[in-house]
Amino acid sequence: RLKVSGDFDKPSVESELLCENIIIDKFHLESLELNSQISTKDSILSGFTDIKSGKGEWKGRHFDSGTVYGIFKNNSIIIENCHFQSGKDFLQLSGNFDGVSDYKIDRIQLAHRNNYLVNAKPVFFELKDSNIKVKPFEFHINDGAMEGVITGKDHMKGQFKMSNFDSEILTQFFD
Repeated sequence: RLKVSGDFDKPSVESELLCENIIIDKFHLESLELNSQISTKDSILSGFTDIKSGKGEWKGRHFDSGTVYGIFKNNSIIIENCHFQSGKDFLQLSGNFDGVSDYKIDRIQLAHRNNYLVNAKPVFFELKDSNIKVKPFEFHINDGAMEGVITGKDHMKGQFKMSNFDSEILTQFFD
């Protein structure tokens, strides 16, 4: 279902999409539900989108469900909740994008193979001309901590201070 109203320069859109058995290359999703309302007034975007997924698989990784709820406000995007679940493992995020180059992750929680990661304070980063700059951050991993900064374009560089956790936790995700 799609409803478009307004004029060409200032459209408003209400949409509802229900899909089942989505297969794209190595990606499979049992179901996807999207509800969204977006309007434009004086070149400013506002509205929301709510996405829910059923079970899926991507490159051999399975998940049970996922949700993303975002708000469009003054050309920024606010992710109130992004959550993916796979058995006891999960990823949960919330944050925002200013519409230009600045990102803020208010909350990140990750449980993976009996390991747990949570941010101690918001994580700020800038993405401009394919160059990323992550401001000083702090994560709590299991009973330890990791602090650091990351910068780079084609070749990422970072400085990290890690204490009281096995680095094997990180090598599950990075070489």
